[in-house]
Amino acid sequence: MVVRREIKPGGSTAYIDVRDLGDGVERFLAVGLWLEALNPKMVLWDDLEASAHPALISQIIRWLGEHDWQVVATTHSLDVLHEFVLAEPEDARVIQLKKSKNDVLSYKVLSLKEVEELFKRGLDVRKLLNW
Repeated sequence: MVVRREIKPGGSTAYIDVRDLGDGVERFLAVGLWLEALNPKMVLWDDLEASAHPALISQIIRWLGEHDWQVVATTHSLDVLHEFVLAEPEDARVIQLKKSKNDVLSYKVLSLKEVEELFKRGLDVRKLLNW
């Protein structure tokens, strides 16, 4: 598979092998093409940041937000959370999960404004699980 890159409008065109763009781009294109073709109502994406650099993460989050589907994505990455807050997707929430020593799962729902405020205060959203 190759991607087409126009050097400048009306200028020359380059065709770049996807494997030369890195694992993150290759993985995203495989998933993205399937999602575009199937147009599901819901997308479940585990470890959104896997093999992706921050600029690609930003583009993936924005691309997901441009479609009419519900997205549930998991992450351990501050980059993903930060880009998520910057993208400001409509009706978005961050859900923190915490498992007790007794294997009881509890959760806390945060709005984008709450997550943004935590970032401004220099706090790590991933570690604020004392509730």
